[in-house]
Amino acid sequence: MFRRERKSGSSRSASSDISRYTHGMLRYRRGDYQAAAELLKSLSDHPGPIGRMAVYYGAMADRALGIEAMRTSDFSLAEEHLSAAARAIGQRANLSAYLLACYARNRKFDKCAGEMEKVAKPNGGPVEWRKLAQAQWRAGMKEQAFMSLYQAVRSFGDDSQIQLQLGLFCAAEERFAEAFTHISQAVQYDCDNASAHFYLGLTSAAQGDCVQALRCFQRSFDLEPDNLLVARQLSMAANAVHQSGSRFVLRLPESPSEQDSTPARQLARYITKDSALPEALLNLPESEVDNDLFGVLAGVLAIALKDHPGYADLHYYASVTHERLGDIDRASDHARAALDINPKYVRARMQMADICEQTNHADQASEHIAWAIECGADWPDVHVHAASLLNKCKQTDRAKHHLLRALELKPDYTQAHEALASLAA
Repeated sequence: MFRRERKSGSSRSASSDISRYTHGMLRYRRGDYQAAAELLKSLSDHPGPIGRMAVYYGAMADRALGIEAMRTSDFSLAEEHLSAAARAIGQRANLSAYLLACYARNRKFDKCAGEMEKVAKPNGGPVEWRKLAQAQWRAGMKEQAFMSLYQAVRSFGDDSQIQLQLGLFCAAEERFAEAFTHISQAVQYDCDNASAHFYLGLTSAAQGDCVQALRCFQRSFDLEPDNLLVARQLSMAANAVHQSGSRFVLRLPESPSEQDSTPARQLARYITKDSALPEALLNLPESEVDNDLFGVLAGVLAIALKDHPGYADLHYYASVTHERLGDIDRASDHARAALDINPKYVRARMQMADICEQTNHADQASEHIAWAIECGADWPDVHVHAASLLNKCKQTDRAKHHLLRALELKPDYTQAHEALASLAA
């Protein structure tokens, strides 16, 4: 039977930083993004994986707050949260991209213009010519950068990225009319180019056309809903249009709790049929990735339970998962649900006893243990556990009865002998 060993006071759960991270992630999963952001961002200077994960999920909490503020037309607050998220992890709300960025080295583009020219001019394509122009621009060779892009236009024709780059260079020189023309062509050549729509929005905003900017940012956000910079600019444009009195409707993504990814559903179907995966995960020793690993498991179990609310096993695994995440209330709810479905479910009884003991209800815990024994858990360690609970409730006679039964089942059970001697004393 699965039982998780309790950790000593010297375990990592005693660390205040780990505690803040655990509570921050708990708040994040519950949708309390304000509290999550405050707790997790306080760990931004923490070294190692904890700090990196706290920064990421703190930013994701800010993103959720920003999206929610946009729903209520509080665009100033939305801008504040989305800007904070972008400052923390860059424009992508993507964990793998963020972690890679943490380890990437800074590149010095001003020193590579010469090498890029060697690559682009003999046989390079649009990508190489664009990179050449970027390197020349960063090296202060702005005229050469424009000339490289014009050469690319003559050589390759209707390339969206080349036109976009020309537009960006023009915008940097505050030649907004030319920038608008080039970026509009980029959009025409590739209507799904999210960056082109974004920069066309910036150019429109620079020209004072907030309505056109809002349309562009909305299209960019449709294409890349995880782009924090686009979300921030969409919020700012929406605020400007809102202040002008014009009416509009924003298309916003679903909240994280509403998103059921296909892989998660596939995994939910798998664990509904086979309990080997949750068993294996829940028997792992505690580690720094517990919140992320078991947060995923909790989400998958929630999907499975939505489809199969009458499966006692799923409720049991959900209870143990939430207990491991420190969410005792949800753990208790799922354990009770499992017992409502199957009152003779021994593991759920033992789980309920464990939860009652943690919440200082030893009398209720002892009753659940008694039920478990009646339903088949007639094992030495369970009798010793029952004796310990009954002793806390000052029911020494009943405690002695359980210890004697434990010794009957296992005569050399040292712990039972010691507990019995302690009662006699």
